[in-house]
Amino acid sequence: MQNLKNCKRCGKLFLKTTRDICPDCHQKEEDDFLKVKQYLDKNPGATIVEVSEETEVSQKQIRKFIEEGRLLTSKYEALTIECKRCGKEISQGKYCESCQGELSQQFESVKGEPKQTDDETKETGKVHIKDRVDKRRR
Repeated sequence: MQNLKNCKRCGKLFLKTTRDICPDCHQKEEDDFLKVKQYLDKNPGATIVEVSEETEVSQKQIRKFIEEGRLLTSKYEALTIECKRCGKEISQGKYCESCQGELSQQFESVKGEPKQTDDETKETGKVHIKDRVDKRRR
């Protein structure tokens, strides 16, 4: 029963495999993707707002398709999204190249910082437990 989850889209209970949404919502998402792609193939200069209005697919869902790399904005130049960090227009992903570089550097610097060793943690834990055992014996 550990694989039963509620769909993040509709709330329905389903057997989770690799997705956080149920098979029905996944199929709806795929149908929406096809609608958007077909519309863009006929109207390559359309913006996200225009595509959303014509296909009845939410702008949020269209942005998700772009972030996931499913819609290549190099083919559809009017489709752009904003970098989640600086707001610069980008054609795919969540961050522009500049922000990706900065975030990578920050991650590497944090990754390199020393953390409390296991020995220090174990010693602290042992002292605490020993004190509790001593109190019980009294």
